[in-house]
Amino acid sequence: MRGDPMDVAIALSLVIAEANQEPWKNIVCTFSDDPRFVDVTPNNGTNLDQRVTEVMLMDWGMGTNFEGVFDKMLEVAVANQVPKDKMAQTLFVFSDMEFNSANQDHIWQTTHERIEKKFKIHGYEMPEIVYWNLRASVFGGYEPVDRLRISDMSGLRGLRASVFGGSKPVDATQPGVTMLSGYSIGMLKAFLENRLDDMQPIGQMEAILNSKDFSHLQLAEADIPKG
Repeated sequence: MRGDPMDVAIALSLVIAEANQEPWKNIVCTFSDDPRFVDVTPNNGTNLDQRVTEVMLMDWGMGTNFEGVFDKMLEVAVANQVPKDKMAQTLFVFSDMEFNSANQDHIWQTTHERIEKKFKIHGYEMPEIVYWNLRASVFGGYEPVDRLRISDMSGLRGLRASVFGGSKPVDATQPGVTMLSGYSIGMLKAFLENRLDDMQPIGQMEAILNSKDFSHLQLAEADIPKG
């Protein structure tokens, strides 16, 4: 991952990590086959630039062992005797690829059931995965949605990128996974204000259609021939 997706992923990871409660505070997890929890707590004299560099140098790969991540979450929760109501509710994954590219979708159903069973044994609900593909293609390209202009139909291409994630529609069939695709200032604002519904396909479509770019459009009423 590089460019805007990398910058956004690091920024959001640090924001979420710092806002978390113990024992998850200032903890991020590497995106790899052998996931590790990394403490990014600011040390005395550590500035933001150094923290960003530290995260950039973490191990990462073209896929991740989601079961391994949840095993580590459960291990931490049990070791710290985390109450049920204090258990992490959401695992945020920031990537530049589709969920099915990072995880073999044909085995996810079985993996999800296995993870869910492990959590129930210890009295916890399995956290939901919010998987955010920060690099949504636009007709084969990689242009961020908020940089597209309304002229020459590019606004409609931006709409397609936000709602459908570019190469294919957002898959809503994966159990326990909320999938987001693309990146824009509107999505970032909705995310930081904890309005995930606004970031789903329908919410994104409504937000775009209600934007000032489309404010000049009017619905013309006309008699529709019958038959």
